[in-house]
Amino acid sequence: MQRRSLLIAGLVFAALLVWTVFDRDDPSLAGPLITGLLPWQPLAPGDLRRLEVFDKGDRSAAIARGPAGWSIELGEGARALRADPDLMDDAVSALAGLRIERAMPPGGSLTEYGLDEGARELRLVLADGVEHRLRLGAPLLVGAGRYGLVDGGLVVLPAAPLISLDRDARDLIDRRLVPVDPASIDGLELLDGPTPVSLRRRGASFFLGDGRRADARHIQALLAALSELRLERLSADDDQEAARWMTVQAGATRVTIQRTADGARVVGPDGGERPASIEGLVGDPGLPPLPTADALWTERVLDLDPYRVTELRWRVGDDETRYVKTASGWKRGAEAQTAVPRDAVEDLLHDLVALAGRPQLQPASGFPLATLRGSHADGTTFGLQLSRSSDGFSLATDGEEGVLRPASAEVAAMLAPTRPQLPGEAAP
Repeated sequence: MQRRSLLIAGLVFAALLVWTVFDRDDPSLAGPLITGLLPWQPLAPGDLRRLEVFDKGDRSAAIARGPAGWSIELGEGARALRADPDLMDDAVSALAGLRIERAMPPGGSLTEYGLDEGARELRLVLADGVEHRLRLGAPLLVGAGRYGLVDGGLVVLPAAPLISLDRDARDLIDRRLVPVDPASIDGLELLDGPTPVSLRRRGASFFLGDGRRADARHIQALLAALSELRLERLSADDDQEAARWMTVQAGATRVTIQRTADGARVVGPDGGERPASIEGLVGDPGLPPLPTADALWTERVLDLDPYRVTELRWRVGDDETRYVKTASGWKRGAEAQTAVPRDAVEDLLHDLVALAGRPQLQPASGFPLATLRGSHADGTTFGLQLSRSSDGFSLATDGEEGVLRPASAEVAAMLAPTRPQLPGEAAP
């Protein structure tokens, strides 16, 4: 009984000690527990127009949203650079989702809460011109919160959302060498070799300036490499001699990358130059070697994915058959009502993928025997025409202007039977 009484007395004493220490050393416990919106909330993605960052009383960054995205100025009068769109999305999401956990009573020294003039301060300018201020203070002694000053009011904020608001300003710079989505690129100028190479996207494929189609595997590897290139460190040397390395076109956006002695200089997408040095990239002094035109063209007749094709139109002479992929398989006819033999269309598509022939730069000639045109699920299309002349059979594809590929008699027999009909398929 005596031991039990001593144990209870000890627990009571410990609880009183903890309460006394925390109440004295952690003033956040004096504030009422609330969950409240901040003055700028609700905050939609387009509501924030400008964000200024102050460290130790000086403005370290000014970030503004423009038609081309976010731009950032490091210091007063500095040149505007691109801001990382993903990091800025994180920052806006944090500002939109941030909540007040406790409202602190006024009075006392801000230094006690780590909120003196040297603390990180964010100044928000909204689309309607209203300004708000958020100052980030010290962490709580107990819990995962952090003191903050919101438009002059002392509060406790959750710590996790503040991580994206407390980054070094230089970390917000967009360090992608090619600051566009690779899927949006519709033109490339490879300028690093003795002869410039021009590539333009038409449909699902890229074509060389002479009309030949570029190998899709080479293009995908090149675009993937471009998307991985990052500026590891920035250089302030604007006077370096530079040679053009590549121009990237994505719609109305044009970006030129120049090779310098230290690495690379990016010009665009808004016409402004951004010099930068590259470390640790493949090649010397940092930019990978670019392929030549002869290394890019392909012997493959068609760029198609047989598993993503959803429609095929096959014409032989005056007869045309339409095949449509439905939930229950491939169907034939204008209304897609007649079933076709299992795997018959897939077999034909795989045969089309296997077609190959060395491209020859000459205009289409001869008598057309058959055409095949199809589309993928994403809307991209492909087309093929078989012709016969005194020189034999030839193939011409959509997009390859002035380019023919020789075809064998076996290929001609496959593409131009008596009528457009699959093996095992009943005549309509």
